Amino acid sequence: MRPVYALLNLVFFYTWKEISAYTPCQESMLTVRYVTSCPTDEVSWKERAGKMNCESRRQNCAMSLGLITQNHRFQYHCLINSHMNETLEVCALSRYILGFCAEFNTNGALVQENFDANCKQYNPPCPQYYHSTKAYRYQYCYELVYKQRKIQNKKVEAEENDNHTAVIDDAEEIDYAEEIDASAEVDGTGEVNKAVVKGPTAYSNCLTGNRLMLLLLILLRILII
Repeated sequence: MRPVYALLNLVFFYTWKEISAYTPCQESMLTVRYVTSCPTDEVSWKERAGKMNCESRRQNCAMSLGLITQNHRFQYHCLINSHMNETLEVCALSRYILGFCAEFNTNGALVQENFDANCKQYNPPCPQYYHSTKAYRYQYCYELVYKQRKIQNKKVEAEENDNHTAVIDDAEEIDYAEEIDASAEVDGTGEVNKAVVKGPTAYSNCLTGNRLMLLLLILLRILII
């Protein structure tokens, strides 16, 4: 019996034009604004709605589809996108959502259910159907975006840290190479430099040996005399 009742509900809400506007409207795309977060309650929702003033925007979508324009006019929405990685504000035709998080699909230019986000199983759970302008009541839907955004930010930070470490390592290698170049002969290598450094020491040792030989010769002459 329950499946039949659910099916009747589905047909009811998708066919009764004065309640559900499952219709695309490209004019909505002109109003899309990506935001970092959505309102958390009715008061903040109304404040943001007042700033966008969606009701004053002209659109022909409702009239062209034979909908009653008094019921189907642009209304403020702050919803997740289809990929659940962005939150956006938009003026769009409102409609009833059936048991899932509400999204604004930028490809179809309409408000619809995100069937990958079942909000009935979370606290507070969303009802079997609710109006899209009441999406702020179900904050779990926005949390899906916020969590994914945090994960992405951590990945970016990790990549930046890895790049920074690589730059430091490269800089240290360059400094070390410059130190070697500074102590090298213009036309020589490290081995040549060692020879150059050892040159004065070897000369000094040579002088010391000659002096010893001279002293020995003097002593021999003294003994012979």
